[in-house]
Amino acid sequence: MNVGRQIAKICDAIDMQCISMHVMRHAFASVLVRRGDVNPEQLRILLGHSDLRTTRRYFHVDKKSLRETVKKRENLSMKARRVANQTDGDPRCG
Repeated sequence: MNVGRQIAKICDAIDMQCISMHVMRHAFASVLVRRGDVNPEQLRILLGHSDLRTTRRYFHVDKKSLRETVKKRENLSMKARRVANQTDGDPRCG
């Protein structure tokens, strides 16, 4: 039995609408991208795409993810400034 049929059988058993392998693959890729676990080139390799343009379909930009990215960068920037301020005058830091 192939994977698609196994998924259909499980969906039937739990009374869930069946989802295709394509949808599952797209969801997998989208989650990896959203969490920041992969960059475009890594995802291209994982999905077996020969052309990065195909992979870019999985990189959805929405306002929420943009806000989260900006917030992460701001937090990193603030941490870097604190560390820099703590090392001012430290002879080991040049």
